[in-house]
Amino acid sequence: QLPGLCDHPKKLWGGKLIKDTNFSSYQGLNDRIPKSLIDQVKASLYLISPTKLDILVRREGAEFGDEKRKVRAEFTYNDIRYILPVTDPVVERKYLANTDGNYAINKPFNKIFMCVSLGLPYKDDFCYKFSASFIGLLEYQSK
Repeated sequence: QLPGLCDHPKKLWGGKLIKDTNFSSYQGLNDRIPKSLIDQVKASLYLISPTKLDILVRREGAEFGDEKRKVRAEFTYNDIRYILPVTDPVVERKYLANTDGNYAINKPFNKIFMCVSLGLPYKDDFCYKFSASFIGLLEYQSK
């Protein structure tokens, strides 16, 4: 029944083109919107089913003196690529237990669902997007 519950926005909260660096942070891709666009937001959560999904485990922040291992979801939705931080505690814990790398998620994609979320404005005047939770993800993975 989950496919019938999915949201179908054209884009996940604004974002223009991948080349538009205003909508991408240093480590992400199409992962934020300027606070000035928040008035156009109609919902802060979407349940979606991506057409391609990889989980990235990597070290980030060394160049800023604050290195940490992070888990991100790289996925395609409506032909737009995104790289968002994973905040699902079960998925984050499972992948942090693995070695650094890219974990391609095997099909069937009509059985993998993501709840994506838009956070409150951060101190840099952007609202960041998150991969808040996953349904069906841990059943379909490979490296």
